[in-house]
Amino acid sequence: MPLDLGRTVLQIDEATQSIGRDIDDRQTRLTKLLEGAQGVSNDEATTKSQNSLDRPYMAAQITEELIGSKPPNQYNGNWSTLSVDGSHIDVDRHLPVPCYLINMGGCILSYGDTPYADFFNEPTLATTREDLYLSDPGNANNEELISGPLLGILRSVQEIEYLGFKKFKTAQKINPCSL
Repeated sequence: MPLDLGRTVLQIDEATQSIGRDIDDRQTRLTKLLEGAQGVSNDEATTKSQNSLDRPYMAAQITEELIGSKPPNQYNGNWSTLSVDGSHIDVDRHLPVPCYLINMGGCILSYGDTPYADFFNEPTLATTREDLYLSDPGNANNEELISGPLLGILRSVQEIEYLGFKKFKTAQKINPCSL
């Protein structure tokens, strides 16, 4: 079956209009939320945000004010921050060659006497059997295709490894560091 671009364009136009309505609706909800929060005292906010056994989740706790701002602490000195974030494209069984891609990206920012910035990314395309399958060293016949949640776990581990590697590699360039 051929793709009907005329019908597709109509759907794209409809989606665009819907996005505009969603933005307006979100702004209205945020305004109402802030207006409602203005009427809550600090004591009431603190009491209601305490951990409760009947909540199915951990909620943030209010310790000072529900609404307001606080200036950042002054820090006179040198400091750095290091960040890594990965993304992946999973194995697609429709491709002629089985593969997945993991992309690691991030930055190192240093402030103070010797400012420094480094932005990086490193894509890795996995195509070999060793990269595509997790194998049991005790039984070569026991292997699992790295895809789906397993690929997500692999990417998360690689993010942590990459973060440690980047911190070690740039230790002489950066100041006290937050990760």
